[in-house]
Formats: sequence, structure tokens, C-alpha cells
Amino acid sequence: MASERPVCVTVIGWGTMAVALLMAFSGMMAALGSLAMPDLDPERTRQIPMHFVFAHFALFATAQVGVAALLLFAGRALLQGRRWAARVVEVAAWLGLAYLVLGMAWFAWELRAGLSEAPRLPDAPFVAMVVLVGVFTVFFWGTPLVLTIRSLRSDRVREALS
Repeated sequence: MASERPVCVTVIGWGTMAVALLMAFSGMMAALGSLAMPDLDPERTRQIPMHFVFAHFALFATAQVGVAALLLFAGRALLQGRRWAARVVEVAAWLGLAYLVLGMAWFAWELRAGLSEAPRLPDAPFVAMVVLVGVFTVFFWGTPLVLTIRSLRSDRVREALS
């Protein structure tokens, strides 16, 4: 199978496992962090835009470790030529793309709301830089996701996976 496996499957499989390991580490560190702040005052966190996340921090950290385990398993299975693993990785890439786009939209909304309450509006270069960084972020993180989806849907990859 290894000689017939397309290079993109190898790259995607190893990349998925690398991302899964980073997710697992991040999730475990977040879970440990949640133990350090068990008594967050719900009234104080309600003032934070993402208060729901802070209110359920340990649950999200545990879910992140679970998703990381699934992706680690799927990345290995993809390297072994399992078709189901390609679907799992593709779904994860689609969800990552949606998270990226919706996250940037939320950031833009929060930034706009924050700027509307500022005593004076920022200068044009600041606004241009924020827009440029947002576009760069979507491009930088979105490109690998789009390439993953496109590659996993190719006829060559579909034929190579059993």
C-alpha cells in the first residue's frame, strides 16, 4: 500500500496526527488551567464576550482531547489506507474551515462593537492593519484546510484508499 499511496495522503495523515497531538496537549493544559480557576464568579465571566466558554471550560477541554484522540486515530488509519479515515479528516477540515470563518466574523463583530464604544475612532492605518491581519489569518489557516478537502476528494485518493 505504501508504494501506491499518493504523497498528499502521507502529508495529510502525518499532518493530521501532528495537529491532533497539539490539540491534545492544548486540551490537557486547558483542563489543568480550569482546575486552577474552579470558582470563577458567573457574574464576572458574563461580562466577557465568550462567557459560555469560561462557564464550561473543563467540558470544552475534555471534548478537545477527545477530538484529538479521534484525529490521531484517523491520521494513522489514513496512512494505512482506510477510506473511513479520509471522511473523518475531511469532516474535521470542513469543521475547521467553518470555525475559522465564523471565528473571524465574530472577531470582526466584537471589534466593531468595541470600537463603536471607544472615545475616538482609530486611524485608517490601524483599521487597514486589522483587516490585513484578518485576511492573512483566514488565508494562512484556511489554505491547508481547503487543500486537504480538495485532495481527499480527488479521484486518485479515492482509488488509492480501500
